[in-house]
Amino acid sequence: MGSRVTLIVISEAFTRWRWDALVAVATTWVTTFDDPGPKTLLG
Repeated sequence: MGSRVTLIVISEAFTRWRWDALVAVATTWVTTFDDPGPKTLLG
């Protein structure tokens, strides 16, 4: 039971970390290449 809860917590943390990293990279990418291309791809 304990190991299952630990696995869920690790999975949640990993998913959130990946999402935060993805958002950070996407934001940096759009800011660096400030042209309609990235915005079109994202929207």
